Amino acid sequence: MRNEDELMNYAIKQEAICRKNDSISDALFEEYGVNRGLRDMNGKGVLTGLTTISKIISFQNVNGVQTPCDGQLWYRGYNVQNLVKCIGDYGYGFEKIAYLLLFGEAPSEEELQEFCQIMAQSRTLPTNFTRDVIMKAPTRDIMNSMTRSILTLGSYDNKLNSPEIITNSLRQCIELISVFPMLAVYAYHAYNHYENNDSMSHSIDQTLMIKYFTCKNLGKISLYFLLIVNILDIGTNILHHLHYLNICSAMLGSFEGRHCCGNRRIGIRT
Repeated sequence: MRNEDELMNYAIKQEAICRKNDSISDALFEEYGVNRGLRDMNGKGVLTGLTTISKIISFQNVNGVQTPCDGQLWYRGYNVQNLVKCIGDYGYGFEKIAYLLLFGEAPSEEELQEFCQIMAQSRTLPTNFTRDVIMKAPTRDIMNSMTRSILTLGSYDNKLNSPEIITNSLRQCIELISVFPMLAVYAYHAYNHYENNDSMSHSIDQTLMIKYFTCKNLGKISLYFLLIVNILDIGTNILHHLHYLNICSAMLGSFEGRHCCGNRRIGIRT
């Protein structure tokens, strides 16, 4: 029988040995020009790739000196603050930003409606997936649950090894982006059911725009519903869209054994 306390005590005892044998001198990082993570020795962000998708501005050149400034996030040449203002209270924030990041240009009204329809149709999970994958291993870590679900979805993809790399990657990205809110909602309800004895009986309306879909299906209905919806849309959906795309690209690389596919699609510039 597994004894977690015994295993943890053993790991604590062996930690000192690992620290002794695996520590690397700071001088070696400087000697070989190796950065720890995404910042250099001076705390400045390092360039890890090139992208046309996004840009982050955290410094300004003032009289020849790199000076910290209020951070700016740009999607496809648009300042995110301006994008948020243009969407308004009742706009398709999640869907518009997804289209912009995927295709590089803002959608027309007709293109947006077509994209929303495609996403709504894609917002389905395989038979018994919720029961077998999400409900059987609930966790308070929603991201952990979503990661496990996304990896498992690869086993249900009949076009996983399609030779049409770009087309197939785009299809998978749209499918994953479509089901992200559903995976989050089901993961939340599964945890809430097993830990707090809350009900798991919730009807899912797949035709709702994402911000209403997520908030309504979480059961967060109140006098401040519209305010909550818009905060969710801006804070979680719009500002974290790059995380969605990075997750998609990373997962697609893992699914197909072609990490270059994800790397080509998404670059990161800090």
